[in-house]
Amino acid sequence: MNELVVNIDYDGTFADSPAMWSDVIRCLVSSGAKVICISNRVDNEENRILLRSHLPDAVELVICCGALPKANAATDHGLSVDVWIDDNPARIKNVAERVRRGFTSYRKYA
Repeated sequence: MNELVVNIDYDGTFADSPAMWSDVIRCLVSSGAKVICISNRVDNEENRILLRSHLPDAVELVICCGALPKANAATDHGLSVDVWIDDNPARIKNVAERVRRGFTSYRKYA
């Protein structure tokens, strides 16, 4: 069985309830999942250090992708995310374009 990859957003998600999300992350990791954080923050050292300092050590990878879709950042790092936890799913991939093209199953084409 492949390792489950879970992305948790930082702003508006983890940062809004860090104690709760830390518990969720520990549970996921103890169950064998790989937890990462892809954020739409600008990719600079200051943001990477800030996120890394606030996220639990169990988060294996922190990526700041700026305005680019998070799914593209994951692909660029060789990752296939199985579960996205995000307060703004439109930033994962251009959902409006996908609906216009007739896709009805977001996960199938992510």
